[in-house]
Amino acid sequence: VAAPTTAPAPSASAPVAPAAPSVAPAQPPPPHATSAASAPATTPAPNASASAAPAAASAAPAAAAKADSVGHTAVATTAPAKAVEPHADGKDKSAPIQETVAEALARVRATMGSMPRIGILGGPVLQGHDTEGLLQEIASQLGKSLGSRTTFITAGMPGVQKVFAKNCGERAKVFNVLPWGKDSNYGVGQDVHAGMDMQARREIYSSLGDVYIAVEGGPADAEEAKQAVARGARVVPVFRAGGAGAGRFSFPSSALERPDFVNEAEWSLLRRHEVPVAKTASAVVAIVTGFLAQEAPKPISPTSAAGAIGSSAAAGLHHLATNGMGRT
Repeated sequence: VAAPTTAPAPSASAPVAPAAPSVAPAQPPPPHATSAASAPATTPAPNASASAAPAAASAAPAAAAKADSVGHTAVATTAPAKAVEPHADGKDKSAPIQETVAEALARVRATMGSMPRIGILGGPVLQGHDTEGLLQEIASQLGKSLGSRTTFITAGMPGVQKVFAKNCGERAKVFNVLPWGKDSNYGVGQDVHAGMDMQARREIYSSLGDVYIAVEGGPADAEEAKQAVARGARVVPVFRAGGAGAGRFSFPSSALERPDFVNEAEWSLLRRHEVPVAKTASAVVAIVTGFLAQEAPKPISPTSAAGAIGSSAAAGLHHLATNGMGRT
């Protein structure tokens, strides 16, 4: 507030004229006074209004936030009050203010639809000399066999997951699950944002898939595999690629055991380094298809997939085609 024209402001640092003998001497300025108010006493301090504006502006958000927490009044914000799915171009990365993991899961599941979901687990850097070719074969064969009846999900990471996503084929529906504010930059599939950080995103990702395929990977991938197995999902370990998928980093031991519907020859193809990657990929497709035959919500025709799978999985597909199950 500008000082009165008849007397200087008490906090002003401008010189004060000597007072009459009958008037008490002027008090010294308080310690917080600055040289900004050095204008003559008869003129308002030029910076008084300007300095007050930032202070008022900075106080406004705090006051509004307090009103919101106490009086539940609306607070203007640049982030949406609820989660908003990104636009098709993936540029809307606004984070929700409040969203529990359960709410995020419900939203993402609604976006992906009810078809069976096949996820990929693996690290951001390819370690093996034939890992890229192996991933290309797995993704390509899965896309050809199941691409029209399933959904593929990744965690939007480089390395294993990127190679997988880019080779699922044109028919495949690919969703890349990332924390808010991140993009996959794959150029394929749809980015879906959920979770404020990587830990929340991992919890959400490990809760989405019906079957996961583990190719290489580190401790984080092993942890996601454990979370997935704990809730009843199936995990296919590609032993020959090493890493978490070979049982390292406390990978869930139950996922390393051969399922009853898989014969020894098919299971051994996951381990053997000397066989062509196409054969290992065929075994992966056979096992994934067998798992889906037990739990998938929609029938998968054995004639469309049997060309790339073993006889045990084909039998499971026949059962699924005649007795399809709905997802609850």
